[in-house]
Amino acid sequence: MRCKQRPKFKVTTDSKHNLPVAPNILNREFAVNALGEVWISAILYIPTALYLAGIKQLFNGELVWVMP
Repeated sequence: MRCKQRPKFKVTTDSKHNLPVAPNILNREFAVNALGEVWISAILYIPTALYLAGIKQLFNGELVWVMP
């Protein structure tokens, strides 16, 4: 009998490129004065081979959009 080993972590991000990078217009200032002014997003990988993406408003913390 042999155990099944998981493969090592594989880096998929290439940060040494010559492509343009978007400017940091938020500049870590998370205080928002109006609804819909600033939205943030995130992508999460769940180990069941599933990606979860979401968009959230910073004004009231409400999730605007979630896609499995």
